Amino acid sequence: MLGHATADIVSRSIIDSLKSDGVDITKMLMLERDNPNVNKAIEDILNKEVVAERKKNELTKSLPLKNDFLRHLQYLQPFPRQRESFRTSITYLSRHVPYLLTNEEVDRVGVGWCVYQMADIPEEWFRKTTVSSDQIIEYLPIDKYWYRIFSTATSIGTPQYVVLTKLVKYLLYLSHGNNDRSSLNEASINGLRATKAAVKFFGGGKVHAVPATSTLISKVKDAYSRYTKDNEQQQKLIKKEETQLINEQKTLQEELTKATNMLEEGTTRLAAAMKNKKFDDIGTAEVLVTAANAKLIKNNENLNRLRKKERKKINN
Repeated sequence: MLGHATADIVSRSIIDSLKSDGVDITKMLMLERDNPNVNKAIEDILNKEVVAERKKNELTKSLPLKNDFLRHLQYLQPFPRQRESFRTSITYLSRHVPYLLTNEEVDRVGVGWCVYQMADIPEEWFRKTTVSSDQIIEYLPIDKYWYRIFSTATSIGTPQYVVLTKLVKYLLYLSHGNNDRSSLNEASINGLRATKAAVKFFGGGKVHAVPATSTLISKVKDAYSRYTKDNEQQQKLIKKEETQLINEQKTLQEELTKATNMLEEGTTRLAAAMKNKKFDDIGTAEVLVTAANAKLIKNNENLNRLRKKERKKINN
């Protein structure tokens, strides 16, 4: 039956047969390894299977496949919202976020979620409109979607989802891969290290287990104000540097124009002097041409230096 089968099919058949018979492949490799009559091809097949099995076991241990909190977080996606199980998930999340909601607020989260499920939400709030013929669907970041939900008001102008907003904002603070890319400079790396150390100390390595105390919230607010202040100062410095670069470029451009005019004048004088055989004028023209060429070389060097500075600024 396997006479004309490929090596891959044969090896897979051997592995399946061994597994169906309950043979431990790792123990099988330990038997008679020093025997010269052992089939090397079979040994290679078993070795590959053992490596694959170890990788699978390692991934099973390391990935959060049994983390209920993460499983329930998926229901914050904008679709579909109407399933009854989603309300169970949002209730689970509201009860398992430490020190955030009271029992009364947990109940109000459930009510708010029911209102949210019945709300008429435009598709453009979470889906990008594309005009391409390939019909590829692109979705907006989840934080932008929920920002629009938070902005929803009742008929009298009050916020529609007060407690639900409080919960979802907290959940969106958790680390996820939907953020815009940020440059991994020294300041951001140190910030990530400090955050990781704090999560390990206060929450045992689990972000959602970190107590949301009033002190923590106050520190976060202070951190944002400090960040805003530092960012404003940084923008002022950048603007100042940009102004200096523009002024320097303007000055170099003016010098370039002067040097070009000087070169043209010297060239014209030199041609006229040579035509009329006026040797004194030839010397004067050569001085103008030499000075103009030196000025152009220096100007080009300064322009190249300025361009490098601008490229470096853009890359940073």
